[in-house]
Amino acid sequence: MLVRGFETLVRESAALGLLLDRLAPVGDVEELWLDEADGRTLADEVRAAVDLPSFDRSAMDGWAVRAEDTAGATAAGPVRLRIAAAAEPGAAVPVHTGSPLPPGTDAVLPVEDAERADGGLDVVRRLRAGENVGRRGEDVAAGEQLAAAGLRLRPQDLALLRAGGVERVAVLRAPRVRVVPTGEELVPAGTPPGSGRTIDSNGVLLAGLAARWGALPDLRPVYSDDPAAVAEALAEAAGAADLVLTSGGTSVGERDQVVEALAAAGEVAFHGVAIQPARPVAAGTLRGVPVLCLPGSPAAAFVAAFALLRPALARLAGYHLPETPRLRGRLARKIVSPPGLRSYTRVHVSGAVVEPVRTSGAGILSSLVRANGFVVTPEEREGEPEGAEVEVLLF
Repeated sequence: MLVRGFETLVRESAALGLLLDRLAPVGDVEELWLDEADGRTLADEVRAAVDLPSFDRSAMDGWAVRAEDTAGATAAGPVRLRIAAAAEPGAAVPVHTGSPLPPGTDAVLPVEDAERADGGLDVVRRLRAGENVGRRGEDVAAGEQLAAAGLRLRPQDLALLRAGGVERVAVLRAPRVRVVPTGEELVPAGTPPGSGRTIDSNGVLLAGLAARWGALPDLRPVYSDDPAAVAEALAEAAGAADLVLTSGGTSVGERDQVVEALAAAGEVAFHGVAIQPARPVAAGTLRGVPVLCLPGSPAAAFVAAFALLRPALARLAGYHLPETPRLRGRLARKIVSPPGLRSYTRVHVSGAVVEPVRTSGAGILSSLVRANGFVVTPEEREGEPEGAEVEVLLF
Protein backbone atom coordinates (compact mmCIF):
# COMPACT_ATOMS: atom_id res chain seq x y z
CA MET A 1 0.00 0.00 0.00
CA LEU A 2 1.05 3.61 -0.62
CA VAL A 3 0.09 6.66 1.40
CA ARG A 4 -0.74 9.42 -1.11
CA GLY A 5 -3.66 11.85 -0.82
CA PHE A 6 -5.99 9.15 0.42
CA GLU A 7 -5.51 7.24 3.63
CA THR A 8 -3.91 4.42 1.64
CA LEU A 9 -3.56 3.32 -1.98
CA VAL A 10 -3.98 -0.37 -2.65
CA ARG A 11 -2.52 -2.01 -5.72
CA GLU A 12 -4.84 -2.73 -8.63
CA SER A 13 -4.60 -6.51 -8.13
CA ALA A 14 -5.54 -6.19 -4.46
CA ALA A 15 -8.44 -3.84 -5.24
CA LEU A 16 -9.76 -6.23 -7.87
CA GLY A 17 -9.53 -9.13 -5.42
CA LEU A 18 -11.45 -7.18 -2.76
CA LEU A 19 -14.13 -6.27 -5.30
CA LEU A 20 -14.51 -9.78 -6.75
CA ASP A 21 -14.77 -11.26 -3.26
CA ARG A 22 -18.01 -9.32 -2.90
CA LEU A 23 -19.50 -10.63 -6.15
CA ALA A 24 -21.20 -13.85 -7.16
CA PRO A 25 -22.79 -14.78 -10.51
CA VAL A 26 -26.44 -13.87 -10.83
CA GLY A 27 -28.17 -17.19 -10.21
CA ASP A 28 -31.49 -16.59 -11.97
CA VAL A 29 -31.96 -18.59 -15.18
CA GLU A 30 -34.31 -17.79 -18.05
CA GLU A 31 -34.96 -19.38 -21.41
CA LEU A 32 -34.64 -17.24 -24.52
CA TRP A 33 -35.01 -17.63 -28.26
CA LEU A 34 -31.68 -17.43 -30.04
CA ASP A 35 -32.66 -14.06 -31.53
CA GLU A 36 -32.73 -12.60 -28.00
CA ALA A 37 -29.66 -14.33 -26.57
CA ASP A 38 -26.72 -12.36 -28.03
CA GLY A 39 -24.33 -11.36 -25.25
CA ARG A 40 -25.99 -13.54 -22.62
CA THR A 41 -24.25 -16.26 -20.61
CA LEU A 42 -25.22 -19.90 -21.05
CA ALA A 43 -26.48 -21.53 -17.87
CA ASP A 44 -26.05 -25.08 -19.25
CA GLU A 45 -24.11 -26.75 -22.02
CA VAL A 46 -25.85 -27.10 -25.38
CA ARG A 47 -25.56 -30.13 -27.66
CA ALA A 48 -26.43 -30.50 -31.33
CA ALA A 49 -29.86 -31.91 -32.13
CA VAL A 50 -28.89 -32.83 -35.71
CA ASP A 51 -25.85 -33.61 -37.82
CA LEU A 52 -24.26 -30.63 -39.53
CA PRO A 53 -24.41 -30.95 -42.45
CA SER A 54 -27.37 -33.32 -42.35
CA PHE A 55 -26.47 -34.88 -45.74
CA ASP A 56 -23.43 -35.43 -47.96
CA ARG A 57 -23.08 -32.25 -50.02
CA SER A 58 -21.06 -30.76 -52.82
CA ALA A 59 -18.23 -28.47 -51.70
CA MET A 60 -18.12 -26.59 -55.02
CA ASP A 61 -19.83 -26.03 -58.34
CA GLY A 62 -19.23 -28.79 -60.86
CA TRP A 63 -20.38 -32.34 -61.57
CA ALA A 64 -21.02 -35.23 -59.19
CA VAL A 65 -19.31 -38.38 -60.45
CA ARG A 66 -18.11 -41.81 -59.44
CA ALA A 67 -14.39 -41.39 -58.71
CA GLU A 68 -13.61 -44.72 -60.38
CA ASP A 69 -14.97 -43.36 -63.67
CA THR A 70 -12.14 -40.81 -63.76
CA ALA A 71 -9.36 -43.41 -63.51
CA GLY A 72 -6.49 -42.65 -65.89
CA ALA A 73 -7.63 -39.12 -66.74
CA THR A 74 -4.83 -36.66 -67.58
CA ALA A 75 -4.54 -33.42 -69.51
CA ALA A 76 -2.90 -35.36 -72.35
CA GLY A 77 -5.39 -38.21 -72.18
CA PRO A 78 -8.79 -37.01 -70.91
CA VAL A 79 -11.60 -39.39 -69.98
CA ARG A 80 -14.99 -38.76 -71.59
CA LEU A 81 -18.12 -38.68 -69.34
CA ARG A 82 -21.66 -37.99 -70.45
CA ILE A 83 -23.82 -35.37 -68.73
CA ALA A 84 -26.92 -36.89 -67.12
CA ALA A 85 -29.71 -35.96 -64.70
CA ALA A 86 -29.12 -38.97 -62.42
CA ALA A 87 -26.07 -40.92 -61.32
CA GLU A 88 -25.05 -43.97 -63.33
CA PRO A 89 -21.73 -45.45 -64.49
CA GLY A 90 -19.86 -43.06 -66.80
CA ALA A 91 -22.19 -40.14 -66.06
CA ALA A 92 -21.69 -36.69 -64.54
CA VAL A 93 -24.56 -34.91 -62.73
CA PRO A 94 -24.50 -31.07 -62.48
CA VAL A 95 -24.28 -29.86 -58.83
CA HIS A 96 -23.79 -26.57 -57.03
CA THR A 97 -21.95 -25.69 -53.82
CA GLY A 98 -23.99 -26.97 -50.87
CA SER A 99 -26.38 -29.11 -52.91
CA PRO A 100 -26.95 -32.77 -51.89
CA LEU A 101 -24.61 -35.32 -53.46
CA PRO A 102 -26.69 -37.53 -55.78
CA PRO A 103 -26.93 -41.16 -54.61
CA GLY A 104 -24.38 -43.35 -56.34
CA THR A 105 -21.72 -40.63 -56.67
CA ASP A 106 -18.77 -40.11 -54.35
CA ALA A 107 -16.80 -37.12 -55.69
CA VAL A 108 -17.32 -33.73 -57.29
CA LEU A 109 -15.51 -32.73 -60.46
CA PRO A 110 -14.73 -28.97 -60.40
CA VAL A 111 -15.70 -26.91 -63.42
CA GLU A 112 -12.07 -26.10 -64.18
CA ASP A 113 -11.06 -29.79 -64.39
CA ALA A 114 -13.35 -30.68 -67.28
CA GLU A 115 -14.11 -29.38 -70.76
CA ARG A 116 -17.44 -29.73 -72.55
CA ALA A 117 -17.13 -31.69 -75.79
CA ASP A 118 -19.80 -33.22 -78.03
CA GLY A 119 -22.49 -33.13 -75.34
CA GLY A 120 -20.20 -34.66 -72.72
CA LEU A 121 -17.24 -33.80 -70.51
CA ASP A 122 -13.55 -34.42 -71.02
CA VAL A 123 -12.07 -35.00 -67.55
CA VAL A 124 -8.40 -33.96 -67.34
CA ARG A 125 -7.42 -35.45 -63.97
CA ARG A 126 -8.31 -38.40 -61.76
CA LEU A 127 -10.49 -37.81 -58.66
CA ARG A 128 -10.32 -39.57 -55.31
CA ALA A 129 -13.45 -40.84 -53.56
CA GLY A 130 -14.69 -38.08 -51.24
CA GLU A 131 -12.89 -35.31 -53.09
CA ASN A 132 -14.75 -31.96 -52.95
CA VAL A 133 -17.50 -33.55 -50.85
CA GLY A 134 -18.71 -32.38 -47.44
CA ARG A 135 -19.72 -35.47 -45.48
CA ARG A 136 -22.75 -35.63 -43.22
CA GLY A 137 -21.82 -34.60 -39.68
CA GLU A 138 -18.27 -33.52 -40.61
CA ASP A 139 -18.86 -30.06 -39.07
CA VAL A 140 -20.82 -31.19 -36.01
CA ALA A 141 -22.30 -34.60 -35.18
CA ALA A 142 -25.68 -34.93 -33.48
CA GLY A 143 -25.13 -35.03 -29.70
CA GLU A 144 -21.81 -33.19 -29.88
CA GLN A 145 -21.32 -30.23 -27.52
CA LEU A 146 -21.88 -26.95 -29.32
CA ALA A 147 -21.30 -24.62 -26.38
CA ALA A 148 -20.30 -24.98 -22.73
CA ALA A 149 -21.96 -23.45 -19.68
CA GLY A 150 -20.40 -20.08 -18.89
CA LEU A 151 -19.96 -19.07 -22.52
CA ARG A 152 -20.98 -15.52 -23.33
CA LEU A 153 -22.84 -15.95 -26.58
CA ARG A 154 -21.61 -14.21 -29.72
CA PRO A 155 -23.37 -14.01 -33.11
CA GLN A 156 -21.20 -16.84 -34.46
CA ASP A 157 -22.18 -19.01 -31.48
CA LEU A 158 -25.85 -18.32 -32.16
CA ALA A 159 -25.37 -19.27 -35.82
CA LEU A 160 -23.78 -22.60 -34.86
CA LEU A 161 -26.55 -23.34 -32.36
CA ARG A 162 -29.23 -22.64 -34.93
CA ALA A 163 -27.50 -24.76 -37.58
CA GLY A 164 -27.26 -27.54 -34.99
CA GLY A 165 -31.04 -27.60 -34.55
CA VAL A 166 -31.23 -25.48 -31.36
CA GLU A 167 -33.82 -22.71 -31.07
CA ARG A 168 -34.00 -21.84 -27.34
CA VAL A 169 -31.27 -21.68 -24.72
CA ALA A 170 -31.11 -21.39 -20.92
CA VAL A 171 -29.13 -18.29 -19.95
CA LEU A 172 -28.31 -16.42 -16.77
CA ARG A 173 -30.26 -13.26 -16.17
CA ALA A 174 -28.22 -10.22 -17.16
CA PRO A 175 -27.05 -8.34 -14.05
CA ARG A 176 -28.81 -5.06 -13.33
CA VAL A 177 -26.43 -2.11 -12.92
CA ARG A 178 -27.66 1.18 -11.49
CA VAL A 179 -25.51 4.05 -12.81
CA VAL A 180 -25.54 7.05 -10.46
CA PRO A 181 -23.73 10.19 -11.72
CA THR A 182 -22.99 12.81 -9.06
CA GLY A 183 -21.72 16.38 -9.07
CA GLU A 184 -23.35 19.74 -8.47
CA GLU A 185 -21.48 21.16 -11.49
CA LEU A 186 -23.21 18.65 -13.80
CA VAL A 187 -26.42 19.16 -15.77
CA PRO A 188 -28.39 16.56 -17.73
CA ALA A 189 -28.22 16.18 -21.49
CA GLY A 190 -30.22 18.76 -23.40
CA THR A 191 -29.64 21.47 -20.80
CA PRO A 192 -27.61 24.52 -21.85
CA PRO A 193 -24.51 24.14 -19.66
CA GLY A 194 -23.94 27.83 -18.98
CA SER A 195 -21.00 29.24 -17.10
CA GLY A 196 -19.24 26.74 -14.84
CA ARG A 197 -21.69 23.94 -15.67
CA THR A 198 -20.92 20.74 -17.55
CA ILE A 199 -23.21 18.32 -19.34
CA ASP A 200 -22.94 14.88 -17.76
CA SER A 201 -21.18 12.48 -20.14
CA ASN A 202 -19.88 9.86 -17.72
CA GLY A 203 -23.37 8.47 -17.26
CA VAL A 204 -23.80 7.49 -20.90
CA LEU A 205 -20.17 6.33 -21.05
CA LEU A 206 -20.51 3.96 -18.10
CA ALA A 207 -23.97 2.76 -19.06
CA GLY A 208 -22.69 1.93 -22.54
CA LEU A 209 -19.68 0.05 -21.18
CA ALA A 210 -21.89 -1.89 -18.77
CA ALA A 211 -24.17 -2.93 -21.64
CA ARG A 212 -21.23 -4.03 -23.81
CA TRP A 213 -19.90 -6.11 -20.93
CA GLY A 214 -23.14 -8.02 -20.40
CA ALA A 215 -25.25 -5.95 -17.99
CA LEU A 216 -28.59 -4.17 -18.14
CA PRO A 217 -27.73 -0.56 -17.19
CA ASP A 218 -30.19 1.81 -15.56
CA LEU A 219 -28.86 5.34 -15.94
CA ARG A 220 -30.27 7.73 -13.34
CA PRO A 221 -30.39 11.55 -13.34
CA VAL A 222 -27.47 13.52 -11.96
CA TYR A 223 -27.42 13.82 -8.16
CA SER A 224 -25.97 16.82 -6.39
CA ASP A 225 -23.07 16.61 -3.94
CA ASP A 226 -25.46 17.00 -1.00
CA PRO A 227 -24.72 14.16 1.46
CA ALA A 228 -28.40 13.40 2.08
CA ALA A 229 -29.15 13.24 -1.65
CA VAL A 230 -26.20 10.94 -2.30
CA ALA A 231 -27.15 8.66 0.61
CA GLU A 232 -30.73 8.46 -0.63
CA ALA A 233 -29.57 7.64 -4.18
CA LEU A 234 -27.29 4.85 -2.95
CA ALA A 235 -29.99 3.36 -0.73
CA GLU A 236 -32.55 3.37 -3.54
CA ALA A 237 -30.04 1.87 -5.98
CA ALA A 238 -29.08 -0.93 -3.59
CA GLY A 239 -32.69 -2.07 -3.53
CA ALA A 240 -32.99 -2.23 -7.32
CA ALA A 241 -29.69 -3.48 -8.72
CA ASP A 242 -27.09 -6.25 -8.59
CA LEU A 243 -24.31 -3.63 -8.72
CA VAL A 244 -24.33 0.09 -8.01
CA LEU A 245 -21.94 2.15 -10.12
CA THR A 246 -21.31 5.77 -9.18
CA SER A 247 -19.39 8.49 -10.99
CA GLY A 248 -17.75 11.46 -9.27
CA GLY A 249 -17.47 12.45 -5.63
CA THR A 250 -14.67 10.00 -4.81
CA SER A 251 -11.73 12.34 -4.21
CA VAL A 252 -10.85 14.13 -0.99
CA GLY A 253 -12.48 17.54 -1.50
CA GLU A 254 -15.29 18.99 0.57
CA ARG A 255 -17.84 18.22 -2.15
CA ASP A 256 -16.77 14.58 -2.54
CA GLN A 257 -19.51 12.87 -0.55
CA VAL A 258 -20.02 9.49 -2.23
CA VAL A 259 -17.50 7.41 -0.30
CA GLU A 260 -18.50 9.05 2.97
CA ALA A 261 -22.15 8.23 2.29
CA LEU A 262 -21.25 4.64 1.50
CA ALA A 263 -19.18 4.32 4.66
CA ALA A 264 -22.03 5.75 6.77
CA ALA A 265 -24.67 3.36 5.44
CA GLY A 266 -22.62 0.31 4.48
CA GLU A 267 -19.01 -0.83 4.21
CA VAL A 268 -15.99 0.49 2.28
CA ALA A 269 -13.52 -2.20 1.19
CA PHE A 270 -10.97 0.23 -0.25
CA HIS A 271 -10.68 3.89 -1.20
CA GLY A 272 -7.76 4.80 -3.41
CA VAL A 273 -6.01 2.53 -5.91
CA ALA A 274 -2.41 2.87 -7.13
CA ILE A 275 -3.36 3.33 -10.78
CA GLN A 276 -2.92 6.39 -12.95
CA PRO A 277 -5.16 8.20 -13.92
CA ALA A 278 -7.77 6.59 -11.64
CA ARG A 279 -6.56 6.81 -8.06
CA PRO A 280 -9.88 8.05 -6.54
CA VAL A 281 -11.63 4.66 -6.85
CA ALA A 282 -13.60 3.06 -4.05
CA ALA A 283 -15.69 -0.04 -3.56
CA GLY A 284 -17.74 -1.66 -0.85
CA THR A 285 -21.21 -2.99 -0.13
CA LEU A 286 -24.54 -1.53 0.89
CA ARG A 287 -27.26 -3.87 2.14
CA GLY A 288 -25.37 -6.76 0.59
CA VAL A 289 -25.15 -5.11 -2.84
CA PRO A 290 -21.68 -4.30 -4.22
CA VAL A 291 -20.95 -0.64 -4.92
CA LEU A 292 -18.15 0.55 -7.22
CA CYS A 293 -17.37 4.26 -7.03
CA LEU A 294 -15.48 5.69 -10.02
CA PRO A 295 -13.83 9.11 -10.42
CA GLY A 296 -15.59 11.96 -12.20
CA SER A 297 -12.84 12.69 -14.74
CA PRO A 298 -13.78 10.87 -17.97
CA ALA A 299 -10.43 9.23 -18.71
CA ALA A 300 -10.03 8.17 -15.08
CA ALA A 301 -13.54 6.70 -15.09
CA PHE A 302 -12.78 4.82 -18.32
CA VAL A 303 -9.50 3.39 -16.98
CA ALA A 304 -11.14 2.33 -13.72
CA ALA A 305 -14.01 0.74 -15.64
CA PHE A 306 -11.60 -1.16 -17.86
CA ALA A 307 -9.53 -2.40 -14.92
CA LEU A 308 -12.28 -3.10 -12.38
CA LEU A 309 -15.81 -2.87 -13.79
CA ARG A 310 -15.12 -5.16 -16.76
CA PRO A 311 -13.96 -8.18 -14.67
CA ALA A 312 -16.64 -7.42 -12.07
CA LEU A 313 -19.40 -7.67 -14.67
CA ALA A 314 -17.90 -10.87 -16.06
CA ARG A 315 -18.14 -12.35 -12.55
CA LEU A 316 -21.71 -11.12 -12.07
CA ALA A 317 -22.86 -12.22 -15.53
CA GLY A 318 -21.22 -15.61 -15.06
CA TYR A 319 -18.95 -15.67 -18.09
CA HIS A 320 -15.21 -16.19 -18.44
CA LEU A 321 -13.47 -12.88 -19.12
CA PRO A 322 -11.78 -13.22 -22.52
CA GLU A 323 -8.15 -12.33 -23.02
CA THR A 324 -7.75 -8.65 -23.93
CA PRO A 325 -6.60 -8.25 -27.56
CA ARG A 326 -3.04 -6.93 -27.64
CA LEU A 327 -0.20 -6.24 -30.01
CA ARG A 328 3.36 -4.94 -29.91
CA GLY A 329 4.85 -1.81 -31.43
CA ARG A 330 7.45 0.90 -30.88
CA LEU A 331 6.84 4.16 -29.04
CA ALA A 332 6.93 7.31 -31.15
CA ARG A 333 7.50 9.36 -27.98
CA LYS A 334 8.59 8.54 -24.45
CA ILE A 335 6.09 7.73 -21.69
CA VAL A 336 6.51 9.14 -18.19
CA SER A 337 4.92 7.24 -15.31
CA PRO A 338 4.78 8.34 -11.65
CA PRO A 339 6.77 5.99 -9.41
CA GLY A 340 4.70 3.53 -7.43
CA LEU A 341 1.64 3.77 -9.71
CA ARG A 342 0.46 1.38 -12.38
CA SER A 343 -0.10 3.74 -15.30
CA TYR A 344 -2.54 3.36 -18.17
CA THR A 345 -1.24 5.60 -20.95
CA ARG A 346 -3.73 6.27 -23.74
CA VAL A 347 -2.13 5.56 -27.11
CA HIS A 348 -3.06 5.30 -30.75
CA VAL A 349 -1.44 2.37 -32.50
CA SER A 350 -1.19 2.15 -36.28
CA GLY A 351 0.89 -0.58 -37.83
CA ALA A 352 3.93 -0.93 -35.60
CA VAL A 353 3.90 2.72 -34.40
CA VAL A 354 2.54 3.47 -30.93
CA GLU A 355 1.77 7.18 -30.48
CA PRO A 356 0.93 8.40 -26.95
CA VAL A 357 -2.13 10.64 -27.09
CA ARG A 358 -1.25 14.20 -26.09
CA THR A 359 -3.44 15.38 -23.24
CA SER A 360 -3.32 17.75 -20.31
CA GLY A 361 -4.97 15.31 -17.92
CA ALA A 362 -7.73 12.85 -17.11
CA GLY A 363 -10.48 15.34 -17.92
CA ILE A 364 -9.83 15.34 -21.69
CA LEU A 365 -12.74 13.30 -22.98
CA SER A 366 -11.63 13.41 -26.63
CA SER A 367 -8.49 11.44 -25.71
CA LEU A 368 -10.67 8.34 -25.33
CA VAL A 369 -11.79 8.74 -28.94
CA ARG A 370 -8.34 9.47 -30.34
CA ALA A 371 -6.80 6.50 -28.51
CA ASN A 372 -7.42 2.85 -29.35
CA GLY A 373 -5.46 1.20 -26.56
CA PHE A 374 -3.38 1.45 -23.40
CA VAL A 375 0.27 0.96 -22.66
CA VAL A 376 0.37 -0.27 -19.05
CA THR A 377 3.50 0.67 -17.10
CA PRO A 378 4.07 -1.42 -13.93
CA GLU A 379 4.45 0.24 -10.54
CA GLU A 380 8.20 -0.38 -10.42
CA ARG A 381 8.95 1.49 -13.68
CA GLU A 382 8.95 5.24 -14.28
CA GLY A 383 8.03 5.14 -17.95
CA GLU A 384 9.37 3.95 -21.28
CA PRO A 385 11.87 5.67 -23.59
CA GLU A 386 11.13 6.73 -27.16
CA GLY A 387 11.61 3.80 -29.53
CA ALA A 388 10.99 1.15 -26.85
CA GLU A 389 9.03 -1.91 -27.90
CA VAL A 390 5.82 -2.00 -25.85
CA GLU A 391 2.66 -4.08 -25.56
CA VAL A 392 -0.64 -2.34 -26.25
CA LEU A 393 -3.92 -3.47 -24.69
CA LEU A 394 -6.55 -2.71 -27.30
CA PHE A 395 -9.95 -1.37 -26.35
